[in-house]
Amino acid sequence: MSEADLVERVRRAAFGGSDSAPLQHLGEAQTLHVIQRWPNFRDSFWLGDDRAACDRARRQGITTLEIQDVMAHGCSAGDITHTDAYKLLRQMRDAGRHLSIPDSPSGLLR
Repeated sequence: MSEADLVERVRRAAFGGSDSAPLQHLGEAQTLHVIQRWPNFRDSFWLGDDRAACDRARRQGITTLEIQDVMAHGCSAGDITHTDAYKLLRQMRDAGRHLSIPDSPSGLLR
């Protein structure tokens, strides 16, 4: 079975991909395939804004960071304020992304 076939199998089985939307979840399936099967990427981590995809990666034993983790790191590094980071996360969620966000801006202070 070719790598493309293996990726397509993961896209359908793990992420619910369909014939009617052939690109939907393709990136997630490719990333999962590469981290799991390519030796040079086995120590890689998953970074995503799709909660379901992040949960799937975690269940596969892959170290996973969500966008809110990156924002929290940016806050602690002084690159962005916690209020601005929270606004960006809300904008992303309002735009249709399925990400996790804390209940308030203070949830980004770690």
